[in-house]
Amino acid sequence: MQADDMKPKRKWVKLNGTGLRSVNIGLRQARVPSEDPKRAGAHIYNTKQWRRLSKKMRAQKPYCAHCQRTAQQTRLVVDHVIPINQGGAGFDSLNLEVLCFACHAIKTEQDRRNCGV
Repeated sequence: MQADDMKPKRKWVKLNGTGLRSVNIGLRQARVPSEDPKRAGAHIYNTKQWRRLSKKMRAQKPYCAHCQRTAQQTRLVVDHVIPINQGGAGFDSLNLEVLCFACHAIKTEQDRRNCGV
């Protein structure tokens, strides 16, 4: 018997920060949403629809909605005005705003404090 046969097989595998877990089913993996309330809705960020919408938003407004820094000055991200885990719409452009990385970090921390998560 080889050493590889002696290793225990792991049933659950944590994926790289997408808020999803995978279950090994033979050679395929089934993806299931994480139960972590902080990561609720995180599965949308790895979709083609989100990447297209995010790129479109950053092209339309290439500056931070809070501090007005431009894409040439800093990294810009698209943020949900009302977070998904608080009932905000995932792909509604009225619920999205472009923020610089620093303003996004501040807003996310405030949202977490207000939500209690």
